[in-house]
Amino acid sequence: MKTVLLAVGDCPSTAYLQGRVRALAEEMLAKLHIYRALYDPMEEMDEYVGFDNFSLIKKMLLKEERKRIEDLVHSAVKVSANHSMSRTAGGMEKSIHCVVEWCKRAPGGILAYAKHINADLIVVERTKHSRLKALVHTPDDWNLLRHAECPILMLSPFEHSVRAVVAAVNIMNVSESHSKLTARVLENAAVLAEAFGVSLNVVSVLPISRFGIPTASRIAVGDHLLATLEGKALNNLEKILTGLGINADEHQVVAGVVEEELASKAEEAGLLVIGSVAREGLSGKRLGNTSERVLYQVQSDVLVVN
Repeated sequence: MKTVLLAVGDCPSTAYLQGRVRALAEEMLAKLHIYRALYDPMEEMDEYVGFDNFSLIKKMLLKEERKRIEDLVHSAVKVSANHSMSRTAGGMEKSIHCVVEWCKRAPGGILAYAKHINADLIVVERTKHSRLKALVHTPDDWNLLRHAECPILMLSPFEHSVRAVVAAVNIMNVSESHSKLTARVLENAAVLAEAFGVSLNVVSVLPISRFGIPTASRIAVGDHLLATLEGKALNNLEKILTGLGINADEHQVVAGVVEEELASKAEEAGLLVIGSVAREGLSGKRLGNTSERVLYQVQSDVLVVN
């Protein structure tokens, strides 16, 4: 990853997040860009009412925001990439490129700028959404996940340790496109594990539960069936890792509800890497894909790879 784009807002946790991203970019020897999409509802009002001095107000808001971002970059303290221990900032400030733009929708501005700089990674703050609101309006970060051409790292605003990187893969889908997605997930997870200086754990969840087997046959075939499936799945997972030349510190296959199993693994590790098939349309809005369902459950950092 040579180019990292951090998209910031006006949240109180912005300083903490940019500190973590700066440390991560240093570890990866990557160029860091900080982007702020600025928009004020007054612009919509101006279209209907018409303010005599709106252009002046717009310039003033942009100037103030640029100064805030510059002050943020030149802050004297930052945090390490994988935990909240602070350390004195080095001389990275000169290599950080900051851009503040006025745009009507933040996701569009972020995606356009990411394409302009050929970003290898977009970093945003994790935000919590209710399922009810998502039915009515697709959240901004959901739009980013569905349309970004590079992986998106969603960082939790709460201080926590990254103890391991968990890469979640679906080895039940053997299509060519999904195999390529699995490879991208594992490769990106390996890069982050090295940058954070932590172990790489790979997990595949079989969407099967013992409770899904009829009671009458559960004792007779339940455990045997699951053991057989898990054994074959584990063998396939090992072949994938060997083929990609990835040395995982731990790899396993578990059975259960995908989002619940991954949420548990993510909370233990601190960072989860998952793939997304970027479903759109009505079905995507109503149900979401697996990655979006996982995001409703997980509170830790998450890297989403398309």
